[in-house]
Amino acid sequence: MKELQSWATELNFTKAVLETSRDLKSAISVYEKSGFYKIPNYGQYVGIEQSVCYEKVL
Repeated sequence: MKELQSWATELNFTKAVLETSRDLKSAISVYEKSGFYKIPNYGQYVGIEQSVCYEKVL
């Protein structure tokens, strides 16, 4: 996760947005421990009940 954030920052991204399944509790735990917060589903994930989306300002 740290490498992903470093890479995104090097490319001048100001935020990272991720999606996972509600069933993948380990992924959700990693995202939340890394400072990501839950956001409304975006784009192709709108209306998909199994999807959960996260964002972190870099």
